[in-house]
Amino acid sequence: MPALFRRLTQGQPAERQTQALLELCYGDPGLIDDRRAEMVAEYRRRQALPYAMDVLARSARGVVQAYTERGPQALWRQAEQVRVPVLLVYGLRDKLVSYRMARRAGLAFRDSRLLVLPDAGHVAMMEYPELVAGHVRELLAGAAAPAADTDGLSSSSSVVTARP
Repeated sequence: MPALFRRLTQGQPAERQTQALLELCYGDPGLIDDRRAEMVAEYRRRQALPYAMDVLARSARGVVQAYTERGPQALWRQAEQVRVPVLLVYGLRDKLVSYRMARRAGLAFRDSRLLVLPDAGHVAMMEYPELVAGHVRELLAGAAAPAADTDGLSSSSSVVTARP
């Protein structure tokens, strides 16, 4: 993995590498033009760390391992055990996690709300922090209210599509 990443990025300036990451993660990378220089500097700083490639490789392996885990440790099985309300946030421009996963996630979590942001990418909470924070506050307020259901087994869900 580290060797592959080095080959793919070799000779590319930090600005180009940062832009590629932003295009991968943001629905509209233009939203953060005012912070681009700061992000490039941070990218350079992290790439200069002696353990940068090792961390990248281990993180990638961990993600793959978590998604391929079987049995009681499988992510979907663990999601079924969550007993608190969950806010699922999906950006329709996400290039890393398909919106198709929203249905499965909504079924896996017993009490979920789905927030769909048509113009957001993978980091919707960074692209639209106020909007997402508002929905988090609503979720928390609802969780703080006394529950009518006491058996803990019911499942509820709601879907909100929001445009900033």
